[in-house]
Amino acid sequence: MHHTPECTGINRVLAQPLVMNRENKRKGARPRGLSTRLATPFTIRCLSCGSYIYKNKRHNAVREIAQDKDYLGVESYRFHIKCTGCGRALCIRTDPKNGVYVTESGCIRIDEEVTKQDEEKDLSVKLRKESDMKDEISKLRVQTSHVDSSSSAFNSSDKLGK
Repeated sequence: MHHTPECTGINRVLAQPLVMNRENKRKGARPRGLSTRLATPFTIRCLSCGSYIYKNKRHNAVREIAQDKDYLGVESYRFHIKCTGCGRALCIRTDPKNGVYVTESGCIRIDEEVTKQDEEKDLSVKLRKESDMKDEISKLRVQTSHVDSSSSAFNSSDKLGK
């Protein structure tokens, strides 16, 4: 294919008009917003394929303002990223009230703090079960001591009656 000198190199790329037809418009449909470069604020796991996206992994995200999610006039932003394993849309939102990020859809947060909290909950549940068992054992001992005392009283009354 022969190109004229004015249509070579960068000029050739820029000179060709982009033809937008209906198919291209539908194909490019995605959430409105600015395209930004986002580092994942924490480790997340995709709910569809189970792949992990680790903290500080960089993504091309679409940023939009979350409607009805402002706090004292500070806007909350929603970031749409794609899973590196399956390509599913994952959604993360800022939480200006607490100053953190929150997962909204497509993923769950996997974090050291969360696992520590889970371990603490498991430990508290275990301790609570142990204390409940001790309470039940002490109740049984009290009941058996009452039965023993009543049976000894019954035996002594039998001896007196003879």
